[in-house]
Amino acid sequence: MATLAQRRGLQTVPALILLLGASLLLNYVDRGAIGVAAPLMKSDLGLSATAFGIAVSAFFWIYAPVQLVLGSLCDRWSVYRMLALGTALWSASTILMGFVGGFLSLFLLRMVLGVGESIIFPGSSKMICRHVPPERRGLANAVVMTGVALGPAVGTLLGGSILATFGWRAMFVVFGMASALWLIPWSGLVRTLPVPTGADRASFPLKKVIGRWSLWAMGVGHATSNYGLYFMLAFLPLFLVQQRGFTILQMTMLATLGYAVQAISALAFGAVSDRWARAGGSEPRIRRSMLVVGHLIYGVAILALFAVHSMPMIALLLCILGACGGPISVNIYAVAQMFAGNAHRGRGSAFKTRSATSRAFSGPRCQASSSTAWATAAPSPWRPRSPLPAVCGGPSCSRASRKSRSIERRRAAIAAPMLTEDLLQDAHGIAGRITALRRAIHAEPELGLETPKTLAKVKAELADLPLEWREGPSCTGAVAVLNAGKQGRSVLLRGDMDALPMPEETGLEFASTVPGRMHACGHDTHTAMLAGAARVLAGRADALPGEVRFMFQPGEEGYHGARFMLDDGLLDPLLDAAFALHIMPNAPHGAIGSRSGTLLASADTLEIAVVGRGGHASMPHQTRDPVPVACEIVMALQTMVTRRFEATEAVVVTVTQLDAGTAFNVIPDRAFLKGTIRTLSPEKRHAVWKTSGALPRTLPRPTTARQK
Repeated sequence: MATLAQRRGLQTVPALILLLGASLLLNYVDRGAIGVAAPLMKSDLGLSATAFGIAVSAFFWIYAPVQLVLGSLCDRWSVYRMLALGTALWSASTILMGFVGGFLSLFLLRMVLGVGESIIFPGSSKMICRHVPPERRGLANAVVMTGVALGPAVGTLLGGSILATFGWRAMFVVFGMASALWLIPWSGLVRTLPVPTGADRASFPLKKVIGRWSLWAMGVGHATSNYGLYFMLAFLPLFLVQQRGFTILQMTMLATLGYAVQAISALAFGAVSDRWARAGGSEPRIRRSMLVVGHLIYGVAILALFAVHSMPMIALLLCILGACGGPISVNIYAVAQMFAGNAHRGRGSAFKTRSATSRAFSGPRCQASSSTAWATAAPSPWRPRSPLPAVCGGPSCSRASRKSRSIERRRAAIAAPMLTEDLLQDAHGIAGRITALRRAIHAEPELGLETPKTLAKVKAELADLPLEWREGPSCTGAVAVLNAGKQGRSVLLRGDMDALPMPEETGLEFASTVPGRMHACGHDTHTAMLAGAARVLAGRADALPGEVRFMFQPGEEGYHGARFMLDDGLLDPLLDAAFALHIMPNAPHGAIGSRSGTLLASADTLEIAVVGRGGHASMPHQTRDPVPVACEIVMALQTMVTRRFEATEAVVVTVTQLDAGTAFNVIPDRAFLKGTIRTLSPEKRHAVWKTSGALPRTLPRPTTARQK
């Protein structure tokens, strides 16, 4: 299962990102506006410097802690409505600030403003995670963070102009009304977005999130990143005016220069980081490297600022600060979204239909990114053209295949002490305990990156074996190493542990005891089989010519668990070969299907929204009924495969969900289609996407509805 990412047919997601950027801009206008208005406000309201500081800072004291609460609520409620409610709240409080009469009203309105604005960062990250694949989050975050860079500049320049002409009260009224107007396009946009599924609404308990070391590490990193931003917001204007003797106009132009460069830098580095990730680079390394280098240069530039006095040198250093602030602001959120895994999995994250090229390992360092390396396809020996969820993927597949062939050439030297009959006999001897392990795992399924109970069952089962266990901080995955001290090749066997967010209704005695969760994909069996392989091979450790590693991976169902384990170094040093399998209920009992080249397919999720206008079922002529259009699209998709692609080509397009309406006598205003696309080569994958994306436009144009 993948994110709501890569929704290629939906034109609304770019607008979503742009509106989030506009929301951040309006949000951060306040930072510049309050600074410009501060001297006059303090004087007009008759407040001391201390009283004014307390009233204004009330915003920040409520703004920070409320984000944690709202971030958790984003996983339970509609994040789109929460952002709209927060915007309405901060718009109203900003407008009312134009009518404050003293300390108490200013203090309370600043607190309300803090509550309203606290939704924007957890909410925007949630939506970016939900709608944007990892290799495109750099640019998406850049668009959003451009609003952060330009907001103070707009607040300073435009706010100063309004203040000089009409006064500070009019300034707040204007900015508040501008924020309120943002709700108009937002309400129209949200109606066209696909409704999240049950899996999209799944969430992690707040206690578990707080217990993750990565959250605290990112918190510290975020604090240091914000230091640079608020250095430019709060300290820099005062420094330039009082310490360097610049006029207010000169200070404003210099500060605006820094913000403008940061906005351009954010967009540039966001695009570069995405391009780098799509080219096969490790997303965590790319984003962390940009953060580290950006922070180092930023720190040096801040220190140098105290040593220079001329305007050209200060302008140059501010350009450097802005250039470094771009990659910092972009990647600080992208890294947090990366730790969260998929957007809709309880951590609050644009184009394209959802793509889920699920990967296992067929060689060392297979990167879990959107790009997939494909080998030449050949007919399968027992199921000629039936694409399945991808197992072999990543840039090292071909290299692993060469190494696998090298290992096969050495098979004769290994075969003598490792006879198949003997291994089968050993496996039959432990069948009872492996079956019991599988059923125990099946009865207590866990989702995503958090599978501690499953791992505990595995470790308890293998506790008596001479295994070295490796675990990392990013997830509950583990690698058990079997090495009898011989210097030889290293081989990986891999199995996945996570379940699916769906109810079980099998009635089995070992059925799931956790509501809404089930091992429906066979990962409980994979884990038990891997534990059995570890026990069988441990009994023959002296005969092994090298090292065997057993990889128990969480987060296979769209959480990028393999990537986290790789980045934690659990598979270092590099392996010579890696093997994974997937059970097949429709394969002959006892048969193993394999071949050279690509064996299993990419798995892309297709989502189509048909938007019409509802009404009463007795008067369909007064509606724009989306249901017939949705049915036309379903039939056209089936015809597309048989008429646009050769019968020998492995292409499958299956519509599995059609959701429309809530009552038998009411025509709905929209219908949603969801399905899967399976292909065995990047060329066919691109061709299917291109054809299916253009398909709705080739249908006869009815007056009933429009397709998105």
